[in-house]
Amino acid sequence: ASNYSPDWPAIALAKKQAVGWTCEECGLKCLSPDAKPNLSPSDRKKLELSVHHSDYNPANNSPSNSMLFTLPRWEISPVNITWLQSRH
Repeated sequence: ASNYSPDWPAIALAKKQAVGWTCEECGLKCLSPDAKPNLSPSDRKKLELSVHHSDYNPANNSPSNSMLFTLPRWEISPVNITWLQSRH
């Protein structure tokens, strides 16, 4: 069973649209779902925008609990690194 609310896809899409498909960490303009650039799958993945819960609780959809990152930025973000270290 998922801890995400049934309306999570709509919440995530609204958040991405609100920031203009831009990474909140680095300011990189990312790809919207309708963008069709001629990129390799790996380059396309680098420009994908994801919404992450800063407290790692997918049921907490408070606007202040969500952050938008490209995948490369998320992997090196202090929030993610701290959480990963806490799990060891």
